[in-house]
Amino acid sequence: MKFTLLALTLFLAVTNALSASNLFKHKEKSKSNVIKLTKNNYERILEGPRDSYILLLLTATNPQVGCTICQQLSPEFDKLADSWFSDHPDGDNLFFARSDFADGYREIFQAFQLNNVPRLYLYSPTEDTTKFNENLQQLPVPGNNLGQELAAVLSELTEKDVKIYEAVPYGSILITAIFTFCSVLLLKKNFSSVSTVFSNKPLWGGLTVFSILVFITGYMFNAIRGMPYARTLPDGRAEYFVSGQQAQLGAETQIMSFIYAILAFSFVSLVTRVKYIKNEKVQFIAVAIIVFIILVVYSALFLIFKFKSPGYPYQLLKLWG
Repeated sequence: MKFTLLALTLFLAVTNALSASNLFKHKEKSKSNVIKLTKNNYERILEGPRDSYILLLLTATNPQVGCTICQQLSPEFDKLADSWFSDHPDGDNLFFARSDFADGYREIFQAFQLNNVPRLYLYSPTEDTTKFNENLQQLPVPGNNLGQELAAVLSELTEKDVKIYEAVPYGSILITAIFTFCSVLLLKKNFSSVSTVFSNKPLWGGLTVFSILVFITGYMFNAIRGMPYARTLPDGRAEYFVSGQQAQLGAETQIMSFIYAILAFSFVSLVTRVKYIKNEKVQFIAVAIIVFIILVVYSALFLIFKFKSPGYPYQLLKLWG
């Protein structure tokens, strides 16, 4: 009798010790780092006793099901398993399993009594004889940054250093290398033409001024907020300006850029060009015209400021309102 009990104890110990290798064999049969569950093996794999953790994903990636998070989570789950086995080729008592409703094993989902997916379950090591739906903990499905969040949760629960590695985009690197090589080659062959463009001061000065005018009038605000070009009022009229400092329209950026451009051009012309006019009468007329333009445009600018901020106290000419 004692011999029988001893033999049974040794048998259970050996069986328990081999559970990790058995899981590894199932992983190898799946031809990936994730064990594929079927109606024939899921109970045997998920039942206790076992000496390893098992992270189980129940999902439905078929587009007809319409589960977007399932389609996003599944490749991240694969990436997490691949990362783990790249660091721990023998599994180190942590394995990954999955059942996809698209594979046709609905018996598994019925056994878990699921009415929605995806579901993540973590099975802990146990010496007890447990069923497939015992000794498991449901994990929250990550909302953002799926792989990294899941790795962090898994590290905390298993007390293992679970990391996820992003695949090296060799295709993108190759394309970038080819593009860089071709660009350098073209630059070398057409260096004289390119150097002429890069040394063209008026060109770069114009581009710089244009960029300054566009960006100081709120182009990035419109791009980030996705602001419309204009708005239509209830009476059908188009509105190009909105009151307040926290909102603006695309047309407002263009109009303000145009106003600043006129003022800049007028001041530069008045200071640097008019003085070269030899005829005094023509010079006087040019000065008067430019000053008048500056006065009118500045008046319009002040009125726009007042429209945007009703408390703005300054104005020149009252052009409207």
